[in-house]
Amino acid sequence: MPVTSRGPEGDALHRCLVVANQTLGAPSLADALLDRAAHAPSSFHLLVPIAHANDRPWNDPAAAAETSERLQRGLAWLRDLGLEGTGEVGAHDVVNAVAAVVAREDFDEVLLSTQPPGASRWLRWDVPRRVAAACPQVVLSHVVEAPEVART
Repeated sequence: MPVTSRGPEGDALHRCLVVANQTLGAPSLADALLDRAAHAPSSFHLLVPIAHANDRPWNDPAAAAETSERLQRGLAWLRDLGLEGTGEVGAHDVVNAVAAVVAREDFDEVLLSTQPPGASRWLRWDVPRRVAAACPQVVLSHVVEAPEVART
């Protein structure tokens, strides 16, 4: 579904849903966002799914609080890049979280940021293919962080 929002100059606004957790703030994601902003007026909405440590119960309130803090750091990071953005904490199930946001708002693109194969749970869970199947109305782009950066 095409998005008809307009930027400050009246140009079509590229609306991008950015889905990241541990890679929020990573160089490859920054490059991807800056590239989009350089080519067209863009607006970014960060979706940070709640991450539960394996040793915690599913209803642990600390997980939601930690994810909210990560989102706030991510929004500050966007501002430091010179980009405007909004954001929200999403459900632990990444695919359902993305589908819920895309059902509620119009986006031109979902930009999924993951760690490299082997380190990424989202890749083990086949999230890129599943998001593409759940949200066929938007373009799915996938950014993989370099292994040497993802380990730090």
